[in-house]
Amino acid sequence: MSLPPHDFPHLVHELPEFRERIRVLQVEDAHFARLYERYLDVSRELHGLGQDGEPLTGQAAVLASRRVHLKGVLYEMLRGD
Repeated sequence: MSLPPHDFPHLVHELPEFRERIRVLQVEDAHFARLYERYLDVSRELHGLGQDGEPLTGQAAVLASRRVHLKGVLYEMLRGD
């Protein structure tokens, strides 16, 4: 099973209405920047697991869950919640 690439612009592509806010928070909010970098790292790792054509393992489920959680936290920060 191959996963779509999740690299730098991914969150911007999923949430284009927050493009400028993402850029600003990456520069001005260290907590957001750390979480965003962690989100990208998890996305890259998850993508790498799907590259060899092997079925995804329990590790992938853990990573996918972590990625969803991080995305939710980032989304809340973007909305100002």
